[in-house]
Formats: sequence, C-alpha cells, structure tokens
Amino acid sequence: MSATQQEYLENNGNACPNCDSQEISASVVEFDDTTAWREVVCDECGSTWADVYQLQGYEDLEKGDE
Repeated sequence: MSATQQEYLENNGNACPNCDSQEISASVVEFDDTTAWREVVCDECGSTWADVYQLQGYEDLEKGDE
C-alpha cells in the first residue's frame, strides 16, 4: 500500500512512498526560482519520484558592515 502525501511528509521523505523501504538514493538538488527538487530512486522496489522543496524565508541573518 502506497503512502499518502501526508504520510510521506510526516516521515520526512526518509522512506519509499511505494514500499516503505529506507533504501533510497537521491540526486543532487536542482532549483528554479523558488522551487527546488531532487530525483529519488528506491533501491528496493525500483520506484522513482521527485522530492519538491519550496522557499519559505530565511533565518539567522548576520548583517555585514554597511
């Protein structure tokens, strides 16, 4: 039984949404404007998918000399 989007997010994307295996491999993160993604492959069942990330803001700004 496949994981729902919510279940996948609650597991922090650490397991295959198809077979729940933690044997997954991911490519480097690519980005375009405010969205980033990486291709992921399950080494157990062969399923593929893309993890998608969105810009939410910034943290810990340290201002330089002005």
